[in-house]
Amino acid sequence: AIEYALENNIAITDEASALEYIGETVQVVMGRSDNIKITYPDDLELARLILQSQS
Repeated sequence: AIEYALENNIAITDEASALEYIGETVQVVMGRSDNIKITYPDDLELARLILQSQS
């Protein structure tokens, strides 16, 4: 789906939007609260705190 979007100059924001664009169904499932996405520099501090609490 991502390859298709890139080859066809389709603007996508993530894997889910790429899949939806080609007609696939996307589902949201429960995950762990410590499975975070690091997008901004401030997210690194949260990741550090999570890792510290696990050791």
